[in-house]
Amino acid sequence: MLGGGISYILNRQQIKAAEASRRWDLRYDAYADFLKHARRYRNAIRRPTHPESGPSVPLNEIHDLGRTADAAGSLVFLVNKSPETQEACGSLMKTMGDTSRVLNESGADMTDVPWEKLNVDMRNALYRFQAAARAELGVDDAPTQTSHDARAQTSDP
Repeated sequence: MLGGGISYILNRQQIKAAEASRRWDLRYDAYADFLKHARRYRNAIRRPTHPESGPSVPLNEIHDLGRTADAAGSLVFLVNKSPETQEACGSLMKTMGDTSRVLNESGADMTDVPWEKLNVDMRNALYRFQAAARAELGVDDAPTQTSHDARAQTSDP
């Protein structure tokens, strides 16, 4: 009888550990997918070589990338476990929306688009989300300052 009880308890612990692992995997996959799509969006809006010609990717494709990232961000809101991750995701989604708005308002004339500011804002929002996700998932044992963090602190947005 005692052996059966111990076996039951160990079995329950194994089931709970497997469920926790599956939840961690789900969050990890959602965060990685969101980051992948947000980075594709960021790459599409990178400062063009000739600003008057606009981005190297057509605006409709940039908007499609933004919508895809937004959809991936929705899953992040469903699975996140920390307010920091949720806030960073919302901030990144807002930054992408703001960037799309600026590009829409510029129309065919891309000379006045603040490319540097858009890129700095996207870079900073991406790093904030990545740091929050890493902290939540426990893949960062000790917080370290990256060279990107140092640049973000010293550059004017």
